[in-house]
Amino acid sequence: MSAMSAKDSAKSSKHQPAGKIVAKGSDRPTGKRNNSEVSNDSINDSSTIQLQLDTMELTLTGLRAQMLKKEDIENLISSTVTKIMNEMEKRNEEFLTKIKKY
Repeated sequence: MSAMSAKDSAKSSKHQPAGKIVAKGSDRPTGKRNNSEVSNDSINDSSTIQLQLDTMELTLTGLRAQMLKKEDIENLISSTVTKIMNEMEKRNEEFLTKIKKY
């Protein structure tokens, strides 16, 4: 039986390294965060997101106030087209006047 127990001890030494056995999970980082740290990070993230949303809202409100209204745009286009047409008519009349002279 002593031969068998030597075999058994050889088998067990084959599967387990000599020396101190390391517990499972001990290779994980020791700087593990606790629940309060995770919770604080979540609160900070929520605060940051809320601040960004508030900033975006203020920016959009300011842009909306600065944007031209539909009527303003229509008036601007109408005025521009009218000026262009008047200039074209003026040039055409000048051209026709020059042609009549010849």
